[in-house]
Amino acid sequence: MKYRLFIIDDKENICIGLKKNFEKNGYQAEYALSSKSVFHRIIKFNPHCILLDLMLGDENGIEVLKKLKKMIPSVPVIIITGFGTVVSAVDAMKYGAYDYIQKPIKYDQLYNTVKSSILNNFKSIDKKTSEDSFETRIITQNPRMLEIISRIEKIGPTNLPVLILGENGVGKENIAEKLHFHSPRKENRILKINCAAFQENLLDNELFGHERGAFTGADRQYKGVFERADNSSLFLDEIGDMSLDIQAKILRTLQNNEIRRLGGDEIIKINTRFIAATNKNIQQMMHNNTFREDLYFRLNTVIFEIPPLRERREDIPLLITHFIEISDNSISIDKEVIKLLCKYHWPGNIRELKNVIEYASAVCTDNNIKISDLPHNLYSLKNSNFNPSPIANVEYNTIFNSLRKNKFNKKRTAEELGISRKTLYNKIDKYKIPCQEKK
Repeated sequence: MKYRLFIIDDKENICIGLKKNFEKNGYQAEYALSSKSVFHRIIKFNPHCILLDLMLGDENGIEVLKKLKKMIPSVPVIIITGFGTVVSAVDAMKYGAYDYIQKPIKYDQLYNTVKSSILNNFKSIDKKTSEDSFETRIITQNPRMLEIISRIEKIGPTNLPVLILGENGVGKENIAEKLHFHSPRKENRILKINCAAFQENLLDNELFGHERGAFTGADRQYKGVFERADNSSLFLDEIGDMSLDIQAKILRTLQNNEIRRLGGDEIIKINTRFIAATNKNIQQMMHNNTFREDLYFRLNTVIFEIPPLRERREDIPLLITHFIEISDNSISIDKEVIKLLCKYHWPGNIRELKNVIEYASAVCTDNNIKISDLPHNLYSLKNSNFNPSPIANVEYNTIFNSLRKNKFNKKRTAEELGISRKTLYNKIDKYKIPCQEKK
C-alpha cells in the first residue's frame, strides 16, 4: 500500500525536494504553494498525512490548519516551522496539529514523524470499530446525558433519520458514532461530511456524485457520499450551512430513498441511515427562510439536543482524567488545575477541553500538569474569585448566546438584552465571557 502525503508550502523548491524524497521511500505525494483551491484537491487525493508550513506568504497557516481539521479531522497534520514561529507551532497543536518540525528540515526526523502519524492514525481507526473506543464512548454522569444515552440505545437499531443539535465541540459526531454502533449497519463504516467545508457546487457533487462528462474536467464517474453510504450510516455535520436548493435535494432523497448523479438520468436506489447535525438555531433559520420547514419536519421525529459543557460541570473531572489517559497515562494533574478548569465556561466545549489537556500534557515538566502549563486565557483565571452559581450560569449562557447570535456585536447584544453597554461590559468582565468583535 502506498501512503499518500500532501504538502502545503509556499516555497516550491522545498515542495519538490520533499515530494522526491518521499516518493523514493514508496510514498505518493502532491503539493500546493498556497491554500487557494487546495481543499478540493485534498479531498480528491485523500491523503494519509498533510505537511503544512505555518508561514504561507500572506496566509495564516493556523487558519488553514483549522479548516483542514474541520474538513478532515481524522487526517494528521504536521506543522513545518521556522525557529521564530515555534511558539505558534506549539499553539497549533491546540487546534489539532499532530506534531511540528523545525526548519532546516532534517529529512530522517520528518520521515519518522510522518510514518508515526500515519501508523498511529491507523491504530486509532481500528479502535473505532470497537464499542469501547473513544468515538463511541460518552464520558458522563450528567442526568441529561445519561437520558440521551438511553435514547440512543433505543433509536440506534431503527432506520429513523436523526437531527443532533448543539454548540460546536459538544460531541455531536460522538453521538452519531454511538447511533451507528447501535444499529444493524455497524459492520459497515459510517461516512461523514462537514457541509460547511464545501462550496455549494462542490457539496452538491460530494453528496450526489456525477457522471462522466457532466462538466468540464469530469473525466470519470464519481459516486457521491449518499451512494457510498449505501447499507451504512451517513453523518452530515453543519447541515444548517447548506443552500435551500441542496436542502430540497436531500429532502427528496429522504422521502424516496433514491438519488440521481449530476449529468445522469438513472435513478439510483439507496439504503442509507441519515444523521444530521447543526450548531445553528433551526427555528430562527426557518423564520428567516434559510432552512426548509418540510426538511425540518422530516428530521424532527428524532432530535437530540446536546447540552454544552458548562451545563454539565460534574463531567469535567471525568473528562480530564479520560483525556489524560488517552494522551499519556503517566501524567498527573494538580488538584488546583482541576478546580480552575471546573470554573471555566468552555465556549469550545469538550473539544476545547481535550485540546487544553493535550497542550498541557505536551508542555508540562516532570509529568505533572500545573496551572502554569495551561494556555494563557485559562492561566489568567487563577486570580479570579468567580465561582459559578446556577444564576451565574443562566446569565452567562444568556449573554454568550446573545453575543454569538449578534456576531459578537456588543451594541446589538445590549439592545436585545435590554441593558446598557456598560452593564454588558461589566458582565463580560465578571464572567470572563470570551468575546470578539466581528471584523
